[in-house]
Amino acid sequence: MNVRLRTIFDSIPTYRPGQCPDEETGAQLIKMSSNELPWSPSASLLGAVEEAFSTLNRYPDFYKVDLSERLAEFVGTKPENIFADDGSGTLLQDLVRIVVNAGDEVIFGSPSFAAYDIDVVLAGGVSVKVPLDDSWTYDLEGCERAITGKTRMILLCNPNNPTGTFLTTAAIRRFLDRIPDDILVVVDEAYRDFVTAEPYGESKKLVDEYDNVVLLRTFSKAFGMAGLRLGYGIARPEIVDAVNKVVAEFSVSTLSQAVGVAMLSDRNVLDDLKSKVDVIKQQREAYERFLRDKDVSYIPSQANFIMIPGDADRLFAQYRKHNLIVRPFESPNGVRITVGTPEQMAIAREVWQ
Repeated sequence: MNVRLRTIFDSIPTYRPGQCPDEETGAQLIKMSSNELPWSPSASLLGAVEEAFSTLNRYPDFYKVDLSERLAEFVGTKPENIFADDGSGTLLQDLVRIVVNAGDEVIFGSPSFAAYDIDVVLAGGVSVKVPLDDSWTYDLEGCERAITGKTRMILLCNPNNPTGTFLTTAAIRRFLDRIPDDILVVVDEAYRDFVTAEPYGESKKLVDEYDNVVLLRTFSKAFGMAGLRLGYGIARPEIVDAVNKVVAEFSVSTLSQAVGVAMLSDRNVLDDLKSKVDVIKQQREAYERFLRDKDVSYIPSQANFIMIPGDADRLFAQYRKHNLIVRPFESPNGVRITVGTPEQMAIAREVWQ
């Protein structure tokens, strides 16, 4: 090919999603590699989909007014503190675009979500990767030591993907008190709904207390909307205004907005989702107890997945023999298994029997 791509593409890794079950074997394979909710959305949301479908000849609401109002009510803030896009990953790209100039540094833990490095490098920034500590948790002191005059952003994946480890809000608050307040600190909370270590709303206080904090959340995990793509952020209005200048036009579809509003407006749907999340938490804790009893090494998790260190290829094949598709990783070397239904987790126990 003679087309001259940007030279920066030579250093950008390709994001690789979790494997999907293949149909060639004839086996009934179960996908436990992408941290999705294992249940389909509530049928009561179909009315919102049908109503939105009739207006698909029109552009969606650029300002996402109804969605922002519902989200603000849901998290306990004001609409001017809310911004949305087609997934929290896209929101991260938006934030990088408003902060990072060529040569600026962005600090994040390693290993962590693979897209961080891609987004930073694509923006012309420099990724500063701080190794996780001995418990596979973000090393906040290491992040603090990594700060230089070129640091513009710090990313905290919390709970961290792929290790599932968690930083308390108190620990993040102490960290924020020690670092320059002109550095944007983005707390990626894609898995916040599965945390049991502290109350759900605790981290939202950081946005009220600090000008430079952004929380990112998603409908792809606990809300079971991975196929519709919807994420939102919570931040000071000045940051929200800046993000709204760089978001792609009409990026949140009419269907995504309609389903998001319908979910947040229906107490029965929210209660049903909460009960499903509670099942995932219970199954996670039960599987961790099972692994301990079997002397299988694992990383204690606050997310809807569990990381099992070891030979990734061997572990992947071991789960695959039981028709389970898990996610292999090189760092830490091992596999990540999404916590599923009680029936699916019963099969996951058979792997170690």
